[in-house]
Amino acid sequence: MMSLRFHFYILVLYACIIIPTQCLGNICLPKEHVALFIFGDSILDAGNNNYINTTTDFQANIWPYGETFFKYSTGRPSDGRLIPDFIAEYANLPLIPPYLHPGYNRYIDGANFASAGSGALDETRPGLVIDLNTQLKYFKKMETQLRQNLGEKEVKELLFKAVYLISIGNNDYFVPFTSNSSVLQSYSREEYVNMVIGNLTTVIKEIYKKGGRKYAFLGLPPLGCVPFAKALKPGNTDACMEEITELVKLHNKALSEVLPKLQSELKGFKYSIADLYTFLSERIDNPSKYGFMEGKIACCGSGPYRGLPSCGGKRSVGSEYEICGKTSDYVFFDAAHPTEKAYQQLSELIWSGAPNVKQTYLIVGIRYILDVGNNICLPKEHVALFIFGDSILDVGNNNYITTYLQANVSPYGKSFFRYPTGRFSNGRLIPDFIGGAGALDETRQGLEHVALFIFGDSILDAGNNNYINATTDLQANIWPYGETFFKYSTGRASDGRLISDFIAEYANLPLIPPYLHPGYNRYIDGANFASVGAGALDETRPGLVIDLNTQIKYFKNMETQLRQKLGEKEAKELLFKAVYLISIGYNDYLVPFTSNSSVLQSYSREEYVNMVIGNLTTVIKEIYKEGGRKYAFLGLPPLGCVPLVKALKPRNTDACMEEITELAKLHNKALSKVLPKLQSELKGFKYSIADLYTFFSERIDNPSKYGFMEGKIACCGSGPYRGLPSCGGKRSVGSEYEICRKTSDYVFFDAAHPTEKAYQQLSELIWSGAPNVIGPYNLKALTRFGMMSLRFHFYILVLYACIIIQTQCLDNICLPYEEADLLTCGDSILDVGNDICLPKEHVALFIFGDSILDVGNNNHINTSTADLQANVSPYGKSFFRFPTGRFSDGRLIPEIYNICKLGANSSISTSWLQSVH
Repeated sequence: MMSLRFHFYILVLYACIIIPTQCLGNICLPKEHVALFIFGDSILDAGNNNYINTTTDFQANIWPYGETFFKYSTGRPSDGRLIPDFIAEYANLPLIPPYLHPGYNRYIDGANFASAGSGALDETRPGLVIDLNTQLKYFKKMETQLRQNLGEKEVKELLFKAVYLISIGNNDYFVPFTSNSSVLQSYSREEYVNMVIGNLTTVIKEIYKKGGRKYAFLGLPPLGCVPFAKALKPGNTDACMEEITELVKLHNKALSEVLPKLQSELKGFKYSIADLYTFLSERIDNPSKYGFMEGKIACCGSGPYRGLPSCGGKRSVGSEYEICGKTSDYVFFDAAHPTEKAYQQLSELIWSGAPNVKQTYLIVGIRYILDVGNNICLPKEHVALFIFGDSILDVGNNNYITTYLQANVSPYGKSFFRYPTGRFSNGRLIPDFIGGAGALDETRQGLEHVALFIFGDSILDAGNNNYINATTDLQANIWPYGETFFKYSTGRASDGRLISDFIAEYANLPLIPPYLHPGYNRYIDGANFASVGAGALDETRPGLVIDLNTQIKYFKNMETQLRQKLGEKEAKELLFKAVYLISIGYNDYLVPFTSNSSVLQSYSREEYVNMVIGNLTTVIKEIYKEGGRKYAFLGLPPLGCVPLVKALKPRNTDACMEEITELAKLHNKALSKVLPKLQSELKGFKYSIADLYTFFSERIDNPSKYGFMEGKIACCGSGPYRGLPSCGGKRSVGSEYEICRKTSDYVFFDAAHPTEKAYQQLSELIWSGAPNVIGPYNLKALTRFGMMSLRFHFYILVLYACIIIQTQCLDNICLPYEEADLLTCGDSILDVGNDICLPKEHVALFIFGDSILDVGNNNHINTSTADLQANVSPYGKSFFRFPTGRFSDGRLIPEIYNICKLGANSSISTSWLQSVH
């Protein structure tokens, strides 16, 4: 046996090793993780052209694009998903957004550089698209960012394992026949094809230099047979345009010849080629064989074969277009692009199809080149732990030698492993606990990761109503919604981002998609359950929205999935640390004035408000039961002063509708009273309330003071104050609407919802504002509750080791989790997860005094002056990085004193494993 003192010297040593590394920014991926990088044209473009200065002919961010799957136009030139979307799904990756999508930088999953209309040659539509060479430049820029974020070794491994999906050439061969180009008069067909293949080869070699080894190429389809090309043919006979098809055949042959050469030249180069020519030819000629009704005519367009590219009505060929009744009956969605159904069939073959020996080039499953091996991505500052000793540390070596000193029989291991492992205990040993202490993986997302779960109405809905059977009055997936930031309509009821988007950005999270978004299940970052038009009461627009009770059901479904995926302990920790952002009540008070509801005749105003607050309180308690502790609430704005309500007022005077405003005031007052009660009832419950009433009142009355030109009239709508909700022209009030010239001049974007600029100002205050805007904590402080730095965690580890060594107390007193679930240090809360074991000689520390010792009590009392509080910047900047209430730039005397230096005969025997401040 080793002495207990020596065991804890090892413990202290490990803590000291870990402390200097502070490995917080690294990303550890599953060992089978393979990124997907995408280059090419419209066959693969997920929406990059939304963000460049091009014509509408090369954009697909208009309806009906996206109608089948996304329910809004994403920029993909199809009714739904494209090949890379399906491949990402099969590879257990999220959908890869366009590289130019604002806010996207999760390049560890891959990036999509493709651009509709682009070619391998720079001369193909110059200035209107992202040509292949520019896509390569973007790739190199991304690679530089990755190296800065992850480190040289990690990026090298990521790029080496990745697959590079490429589709290029379609437009190089189309342009000579659809423009005034004379290129085919200057070069023979073979010379022109060699130029295209030559440029592609150069790009492949550049990617290879950066580490790329695995490539998937899409051969070209029979371009002369697509509706667009056939509509160009004089006389509009049913024949294909053979001039283009011949170029395609030459291209596919040349590509199939050059790739084996590259494989022999470039060590480790692997490739697959998908035979799109045969795939589409078969479906064009025999659609019924593959489950289609029509193979030659497009679903959406005009003219012969619906081959004129007018789909959406905003193209240069004209605004008139036809659309089929059932998209899945068609091989082609528009004049040049297949339907999602066709893409899905092709993707399945690309992913796992067998080689077709009858063809000169093959469909080879991408999964056959995903040879990721058994490598594991480790943090940059990874520190190994080597263990020497006896049975106190042996995890089973004696199982493998000839000895009677073994613990591989029951009941050893029964508590944790459920079977005997060779450990001389009922469960884990010291190195098992230490070994997990510094680990960072995708489920934990580093010690500073806090998920964001969002509930409420249109103030926070990122697009859930796109996916339910709602009326267009309760959807925002039409233009001009989204115009400022996303460049397409996402379902957010504004011109750009919402509060939840900005808060996610400030918390170093990706944008949180709507919970109902197909394919989204990355719940470790959070989820958005909010729904336009929703209320706290089930009776508010029943059947048309996702009411608050249904949102909580979705949350519980998600929580079940999290527990299955991450495990009980990890899910519990994630939900405990998370912030729950809630905005509700707006519609509960609006509906009685905009419908035939008689609810306010049945209840007094106070009774009705109490019903709303009561339902909200029930939901809060349900979230609390599942682990939620930190809540951010948005108070209601002056509802009677928004353009929608003012437009309802008879004679349209400039006055607000006080009847609704009074309800908003009652709601805000009731909410501010119920939350402190919940805090006293529910252990660990913490909250903040944002004062939207004052925020919007000030900007409505004095817009110029805050950088706006207009505070009372909406940017988009019709009627008085543009308060009729007709924005987008597809609402029940009518198709006519006006839109302002400069959105950022306006507080309100449409009749009821603020502009992105207003939301951004509000979000900044919610995140880091003073108590007069959001209290008792701002979201920055609220988010940090439950979070300690890695260094501080290991201070506790060293501290605990020192106390045990000093006391030699083997018979510990264990406090149940319910009684001692938190270790506190001022504003930081550490969830320890399991029981806390204390030495018998444990001594608590109680602190009395003034500002020399106060760690923030004055934050929570109604003091008469701000002079007696220190919860404003720059207090706390040195250590905590935010003001905690301590009258210093960092820690105070009790926190700095090094207890590890106390001797056995010290007059103070202290433990800060549990403190009361």
